[in-house]
Amino acid sequence: MSKNPKPFLIIKPSSLGDILHTIPSLKILKKHYPQPPVHWLVKKEYASFLKELPEVDKVIPFPRSEWTIKSFPFWLPSFFRWLWSWQGPYQAVFDFQGLFRSGLFSYLSGASLRVGFSHNREGASLFYTHRVRVSPKDHVILQNASLLEPLGIREKPNINHQYLEVPDFYKQRIAQKFPFLLESPTLLVCPFARWPSKYYPFPKWAFLLEKLYQIIPSHKLVIIGSSAHIREFQQLQRLCKAPLVNLIGKTSLWELASLLQRSELLISLETGPMHLASLLQKRVIALFGPNRPSYVAPFCEKAIVLQAELPCSGCEKKICPLGHAKCMDELDPQKILEKILFSLNLSYTL
Repeated sequence: MSKNPKPFLIIKPSSLGDILHTIPSLKILKKHYPQPPVHWLVKKEYASFLKELPEVDKVIPFPRSEWTIKSFPFWLPSFFRWLWSWQGPYQAVFDFQGLFRSGLFSYLSGASLRVGFSHNREGASLFYTHRVRVSPKDHVILQNASLLEPLGIREKPNINHQYLEVPDFYKQRIAQKFPFLLESPTLLVCPFARWPSKYYPFPKWAFLLEKLYQIIPSHKLVIIGSSAHIREFQQLQRLCKAPLVNLIGKTSLWELASLLQRSELLISLETGPMHLASLLQKRVIALFGPNRPSYVAPFCEKAIVLQAELPCSGCEKKICPLGHAKCMDELDPQKILEKILFSLNLSYTL
């Protein structure tokens, strides 16, 4: 290999969960090819998170929100300047997104090896030199690793491996920002999601949290989520008599990772924090409805997945097409409580 090898380019702009699903492939790529730098094209809001990964040598922020249809064509000069700023030459590009836009970016990278999935959308495969077939039955993390096969890499991610390490700086920062959380064990709870179909009813959350407080009052119940969920937290707080610690919108992604690492357990919908916890090999109770656990379950054997057994479960729709969201409504809070206590190795007669 040359002294100054051309870099690799990973294209995975969003979302948080999808980015996290790509990190094991990044680790494997760097293990087999330690010399070439790795660049990652990602949405601007996730750039600071990726910059902390030691395997990523350069982050290319993609300011997608600045280029709207309403402001077209006034942003075209800035768009072309952005394109010019990161174009290759790259020796290989891996399009983990599989959309027309990401496929086009792979072509514009100047790489002679452009790899993507054969089952992509929007005609992205037109831009690839190699199209990798994967089994739809495999977990998405395993599917992602298949994109490395054109380089001769056939290693698959290990479900028992911790693929994320929290930098010491963020561990210290959490201790400084939230010293009261160091006084007792914590249970992190993420009852919010972007998809309406993923929501578990707040009255059932309130019942579950109240029961947890009655059984293990020594544990702090810490509610996490983005600042967009503040009003929803207020709704939950009005329903719940248990004391809740509100950290909505108060942490960066790495600070959240540090909190997860310190916590006893995460109770979550199928969201980014759930996938973050799994890469840290933390215990997770995951509530699934519209998504398929076989595809996006926490990649961690310590995780417990709960899903109602309905014919329509796993429809992968943002809004329930049947108008009832029974796949979430029919999850029994008593059963969830049992699984939480089991995961914490606590015996209690319900």
